[in-house]
Amino acid sequence: MNTDVQIKMQWIKGDKIGNVETIKEQDSEWTIFDSGGRISNSLLDEFLFRIDHDDQILSFKQPNVVTETKTQIKEGAPLLFLFEKMTNCNDTELELVLNFKLPKPDVLNVLYASFDSNDLKKALREFIKKQISIEDIMNILNEQIDNLIDE
Repeated sequence: MNTDVQIKMQWIKGDKIGNVETIKEQDSEWTIFDSGGRISNSLLDEFLFRIDHDDQILSFKQPNVVTETKTQIKEGAPLLFLFEKMTNCNDTELELVLNFKLPKPDVLNVLYASFDSNDLKKALREFIKKQISIEDIMNILNEQIDNLIDE
């Protein structure tokens, strides 16, 4: 890979954390930097992320701790930025359990026999949605996420 465009990468893990490197060349196995260092292509996305603009460069006070960015974005955003750049992630399922009242099955059977099923479904949907607020959903979701993280 020899192009006129310089590609910059920043170390986000390891002994070189915080260092910005310019890619000199790449082959099928290695990425080689202008500094003379190199990294296996299989580890590239785990240890470095691409810098398209200098305002994306992260500032590290001590190893493995991101303290601020040059763009002075809100607290926690540097970590979120790192999470979004990670490619080594697992798909994880989270179940969301909501509690609400619903007519008993025998009552529903009578209603299905007496009313149009589409009208009944629409009314039931509205009945259930009125019992659940977005705040309730977010509280339950946050609790489930915390439980997942703690596991």
